[in-house]
Amino acid sequence: MDPNAVRKESNTKSTLYLLLGVVLIVAAIAAVAYAFATNPDLVQNTVTVIVVLLIAILVIGIAIAIIAFFVAIPYYARGREIQTDMAYDIDDVKEVDGKMVEEEKK
Repeated sequence: MDPNAVRKESNTKSTLYLLLGVVLIVAAIAAVAYAFATNPDLVQNTVTVIVVLLIAILVIGIAIAIIAFFVAIPYYARGREIQTDMAYDIDDVKEVDGKMVEEEKK
């Protein structure tokens, strides 16, 4: 890389956006903490909603696993086919003649 062909750009915008994001996250955490501190029922209701959602996700996951189990049974019942009249050896692999894509572009 030629040192004369390098230029430096400012990161001020990115830094300000990052700082704004941090401030917003801290403000959101403070607002939630304030809401929980001033309203004790909110904590109980939030925990109840989270528990219900986790149970629903667990039930849906178990249902998907059971359905996948029953769908897979016919595939396992068919058995599998194994080719017996061919032998594959690394010595049978032949080199491919040609150029790489990058070489053709140059």
